[in-house]
Amino acid sequence: MKNKIAIIGYGDLGKQFHDFLKEDSNNEFIFFDDIAFKHDAPRIFPYLSYSIDDYADFSFYVALGYHHLPIKCKVIHHLKSLQRKLPSFIHGSTFINPTASVGNGSFIYPMCNIDSNVNIGQGVLLNNSICISHETNIGEGCYISPGVIISGKVDIGENTFIGAGSIITNNISIGKNVIVGVGSIVTNNLPDDCSAIGNPIRILGSKLNLL
Repeated sequence: MKNKIAIIGYGDLGKQFHDFLKEDSNNEFIFFDDIAFKHDAPRIFPYLSYSIDDYADFSFYVALGYHHLPIKCKVIHHLKSLQRKLPSFIHGSTFINPTASVGNGSFIYPMCNIDSNVNIGQGVLLNNSICISHETNIGEGCYISPGVIISGKVDIGENTFIGAGSIITNNISIGKNVIVGVGSIVTNNLPDDCSAIGNPIRILGSKLNLL
C-alpha cells in the first residue's frame, strides 16, 4: 500500500520536497498550490481545500518558503487542529544527536550536523550543510540557509530567516521575525522585527529585503 503524501505549495521549494520524497517509490503525491495573488495585495492563503475529510489519511508537508514564514506557521497549526499527519523529513546524510528534538513539519536537508540538546521547533527548514551546536533553540517557522554555523546556547525566535554562510557566535539571542543578511557574523543579540547584516553585525532598522 502506497504512502499518501500531500505537498502544500508547488514553487521551487515544493519541487525540492518532491524530489527528495519521490526517492521512495512507495510514495504517491498530490499538490495544493493555494498561495495566490489577489490584485495588488500581498499573497494570501485562501482555499484550505485540504481540510475536507478526503485527505484525512494523507501526510502533509508544508512547502512555503522564506517569503511566507508566518503563513506557513498558521497552516501548520491549522493542520494540527485537523489532526492531520505532519511528519518531519530528515535527509539520510544528516547527523542528529539522539538528545536533539525536531518539531512536526520540519524539513532538514543533506549534510547538516545537529549537536546535543538542540531543540528545533515545528515547521523549521534547515538547508544544506548547516552546523548547529549544543543547547541551541530554534523557534517554529524559521528558515536557515545553506552553510550557516550556529554556535552553542543560541536562541532564535520564530519566523526568522538566517542568510547563507552566516555565523552566529555563542550565547546569542535573536528575536522573532528577524532577517539576518547573507554572510553575516552575529556577535550581539538582535531584537524582534529587525533586519541586520555585516561583519560584525549591524541593525539596519525594520525588516528589509536582504535575501
